Amino acid sequence: MRRQLALFGRSDEPGFDGAFARARRIELADGAWVEEVPGWARGHEALFDILERGTRWRSERRVMYER
Repeated sequence: MRRQLALFGRSDEPGFDGAFARARRIELADGAWVEEVPGWARGHEALFDILERGTRWRSERRVMYER
């Protein structure tokens, strides 16, 4: 499986910044906004391994627009 390198930084142990201390709000139009939190998760390789082993993956087909 190919994975994106250094997705959450270079730490080996997964972890999270639960306080979102580095969050910054980016104002958009009409009162909307998006919040970016750089570095909120670390240890991407271990995190993906945990998710890959511990998640029951499935796929389904959905008919839309008569297709």
